[in-house]
Amino acid sequence: MASNAKAISGQTFDYIVCGGGTAGCVIAAELASLPNVSVLLIEAGRDSDKEGLWELETVPQKQLNGRKLIFLRGRQLGGSSAVNYMALARGPAADYDDWARMVGDDGWSWKNILPLMKQLEDFDPKLPAYLQRLAAPKTRDHGTSGPLKIGFGDEMVPGIETFVEACLENGIPLCPDINSGNPVGVGLARFNVRDGERYYAANAWLNESARKSLQNLTIVTETECDLLHSRNGIVSGVELYHRPTRENLDEEDPHLATASVSVMEKRNAIVHGITVTIPMSMVNPIARGTSRVGFGSSYHMK
Repeated sequence: MASNAKAISGQTFDYIVCGGGTAGCVIAAELASLPNVSVLLIEAGRDSDKEGLWELETVPQKQLNGRKLIFLRGRQLGGSSAVNYMALARGPAADYDDWARMVGDDGWSWKNILPLMKQLEDFDPKLPAYLQRLAAPKTRDHGTSGPLKIGFGDEMVPGIETFVEACLENGIPLCPDINSGNPVGVGLARFNVRDGERYYAANAWLNESARKSLQNLTIVTETECDLLHSRNGIVSGVELYHRPTRENLDEEDPHLATASVSVMEKRNAIVHGITVTIPMSMVNPIARGTSRVGFGSSYHMK
């Protein structure tokens, strides 16, 4: 199941997922559930590493007098889902319907996305008694058999009841279920935590039981993808470096893992877990590029 870069050098896989973050873990698990395929999942961080973080530095921010900020993201199996605030919030139904109209694909509409959202979650509607009047989850909008444990938690932030009351007194309506497609007003957040344990991409989709059953899945941690090999504009393999620490890079040897060419011609077999904007002048040669990747992305930082 788990391996290292040297052990898989020269091997062939049907699918190679580069980046074992939030999306990468889910994609790898879903692909590995298919019959007669082999899947390789590559992650730069470690498994179950509570301290695993990327400390990315932004470019100077014009609105902040040229200051650079540190952008923290999860560097471990599960990515930022392993280190975030654990709040799970769906967008408004109107947004999904707008996306469907914009791209001409009804698959992105709320009515078609909602069943997929329900498949993700194991929702527990229980609330502390003193907060029960502040929420009324719609059971039809929630799943109860998915891998991700979702609920209100056993404890709320102190003062939350007073905050909601203040909102109501000032004319802000109560939203009894902020994940029902109409998150207008003030309502109680949902969290991916159960019995004091965080549930995230790695321990929800790739827990011990899943790893034992997915014999066709190989997971490589502490390993970075340094180079994509391209053939006729299609990625055919990746060059890997095993990097347990950042200090001994000159002692490392690259190892090559390749993807099955026959499958690569039919499927999008290389997946990366983070969207960033990189000036084309910094990348050479460019096998296949698009100016829209990362365009317009923003994030709240301080």
